[in-house]
Amino acid sequence: SILTAVCLVLLTGIPTICGILGHAMHLSTEDGAIFMQVMERVSHPAVTVMAATAVLLAVISTASAILLALSSNVATDLIGKNNKGGFITLAVGVTALLGPYLSDDIIGGLVISYEVAVGALFIPTVCAVLSKRAHLPKEAAIGSALLGCAGTIASQILALGFVGALMPLVLSMVGFVLGF
Repeated sequence: SILTAVCLVLLTGIPTICGILGHAMHLSTEDGAIFMQVMERVSHPAVTVMAATAVLLAVISTASAILLALSSNVATDLIGKNNKGGFITLAVGVTALLGPYLSDDIIGGLVISYEVAVGALFIPTVCAVLSKRAHLPKEAAIGSALLGCAGTIASQILALGFVGALMPLVLSMVGFVLGF
C-alpha cells in the first residue's frame, strides 16, 4: 500500500508538470486541453496515445462509478427494493446527459448541480434534524425533493434574480408539507 501511495503521488505530478510546461509554452485552452497539447509536443506519438487513453479511461471510470452510485441511491432510498435497477440506471444516465445543455461551462454546470442538491435536499435534511419524531414520512422527503428540483429548474429557466434563488427552497418546503 505504501508503494501504491508513492506511485499515485508521483503520477499526480505529471498533470501538474504538464500544466507548468503549458504555461511556459504559452499554450491556450482554446486549442484543446493543455495536458494533451504538452504531451503532443514533448513526447513520442505512442506516449501521447497512451496518455489520451489514460485520460479517457479515467473519465469513463469516474462517470460509470457516479452513475452506478446515483442509481443505487435512487433505487434503494426513494423507490425501495425491487428489480428495476437497469431502468433506474438508464433514467439517471439520460437525466445526466441533459445536464450539459443547462450550462455552457463546467463551473456553471457545477453550480447548477449544487443548486439542485440544495433545492432538493436542504429542507428535508433540516426538518429531519430538527424533528423530535423518530421517523418522518418518506412522502414528505420525496415531495420536498421533487418540488425543490422543479423550483431549481424553473429558477434557471425564468432567471428571476433573488426571487428565483428562494423559489427552490419555498417549493421544497411546500412539497415537504404536502407530503407530510
